[in-house]
Amino acid sequence: MLMGETAKRILVYVMDEYTGTIGTFGMERGGKTSIMIEINNQLLRYSEYFDSIIWVTASRSPNLPKLQNDIAKEIGLCFDDIDDTMTRSAKLWQALMRQKRFLLIIDDLWEAFPLHKVGIPNPEHSKNFKLVITTRSLSVCRGMETVKEVEVELLSIKEAWDLFKHKVGEDVVSSLRIEAVAKEIAKECGGLPLAICTVGRALRKENNVRQWQIALRELQNSTASIEGMENQAFARLKFSYERLKDNIIRSCFLYCALYPKDHHIDVDELVRYWIYEGLLGNLGNVESKMQQGYIIVNEMKNACMLDCVYQDGSTDDHVKMHDFIRDMALSLGTPLYMVRAGHGIGTAPPLRMNGTQTLKESQ
Repeated sequence: MLMGETAKRILVYVMDEYTGTIGTFGMERGGKTSIMIEINNQLLRYSEYFDSIIWVTASRSPNLPKLQNDIAKEIGLCFDDIDDTMTRSAKLWQALMRQKRFLLIIDDLWEAFPLHKVGIPNPEHSKNFKLVITTRSLSVCRGMETVKEVEVELLSIKEAWDLFKHKVGEDVVSSLRIEAVAKEIAKECGGLPLAICTVGRALRKENNVRQWQIALRELQNSTASIEGMENQAFARLKFSYERLKDNIIRSCFLYCALYPKDHHIDVDELVRYWIYEGLLGNLGNVESKMQQGYIIVNEMKNACMLDCVYQDGSTDDHVKMHDFIRDMALSLGTPLYMVRAGHGIGTAPPLRMNGTQTLKESQ
């Protein structure tokens, strides 16, 4: 994703030694997480700023023990079956204070909480530690006593067009006939970065102007009768899903939604599950199916349906699904009885499920 003005502002605050706590806020699905992923990736390339970056995702209802566990896991801390919250807080605080220079990102925070109750040091008392939160509400930022707040607004027409061109390829939109249609498609994405990325990827390297015209009509028809920005965003993402190459890839994509929200999916494990479920067909040996699975994972990443997860210096072994894309996948999977509610499973099941058979029969 191109580094926009909002991301640059946040990055300046993150690198400013006098700013300890930064809040980013804006409408849901407005690109806050995508911006922080880009900042995270930028900082990983420049080790002079931070020795480590800790990324955790908050839950909608306040769950401080879970937040403690998630942070502890990221730094390799074990609580040894300690149940007392205050004892855990003290242990986590000590462990974090032993860290060198680190950035803590708390994504999708719904309610403010006192840092000391979790065991997070006050960033304003240390130049070695920064805290960034993303939230829908400015009041949450204020409740967290952020020093700087940055509103993440929808992309301007120019920013949306620049991002869209980057995703589809500058050479494609250099054609005047395609450029006119492409600008209309970019406008249909409503300034939502995720929609722009997925739709842009779906049309990447498409040189046939007729296909662009068809895509524009499909997008316009899919959103014309739908009210509400969130539902319209769903329609735009569904357009990208429907443009995936074949039903095998679509089935594999829907399967990814079986993992919990924000789960870091092991790619080898995921491909093996696809094989066990018969999603990759019955021909070929295991090695060839594994290679086929890796190709499908790459196609999903290229389509912005899966994000790379940066951990241990590698981007190849784990992926995650954006929560909005996962919601869209669950809404598509439920009528097929592949997924009923999408809640409560810890990992994707290794054995064949009745729902998968229904999914395969629908192809």
